[in-house]
Amino acid sequence: MNSDEQLDATAALVSSHFAAAAQSAMRQGEALAQGVSLAADRIVQCFLQNHKLLVFADHLHRGDGDALVARMLGQLEQSRPALPAFRLNSLPIANAEGAASASLIALQALGQAGDVLVVFASGCARSELDALAAVAQERSIAVIWFGQMRDEVVAAVRKESDIVIWFDEQRIIRLLELQRIAIHALADAIDSLLLGDGA
Repeated sequence: MNSDEQLDATAALVSSHFAAAAQSAMRQGEALAQGVSLAADRIVQCFLQNHKLLVFADHLHRGDGDALVARMLGQLEQSRPALPAFRLNSLPIANAEGAASASLIALQALGQAGDVLVVFASGCARSELDALAAVAQERSIAVIWFGQMRDEVVAAVRKESDIVIWFDEQRIIRLLELQRIAIHALADAIDSLLLGDGA
């Protein structure tokens, strides 16, 4: 394969990613909208009652966790004051053995009744999610799960009152793309509920 053919093949591969992402988003948009809308409403009620948003994201989803917190502390398209949110495993905690341990310590120390915990769950061990869910239940903290459809771990640890935003994707590239769209939609829905539709 010469350089021109290689460039054409690479361009075709890149183009296929855009097409697949668009198809996946179109296929799942309606189903995801319900969960994202419920999550937005629950988070807004949390903020209106002077509580905070806590986020757990393991190493695979750290960028998504940071993106959600950034949209709350900063702005998306409408001007508003910063909203109280932080990623649990971004806190420097001595003697914590890994992200899950640091998150559990932070949740135990800072989580209060009325807060909301968002968990980016795919790829996490059952023991990690069990521990986070147990503390959340003990503290009356509402939980919103971002999970892959047919994820048996999330299905096992979630409570009936929890919100799950299910992504029907097995390929990690598509999952990460859809999660970022969902985060932007969630942030926009929160702003709309707090501020109106904007200009």
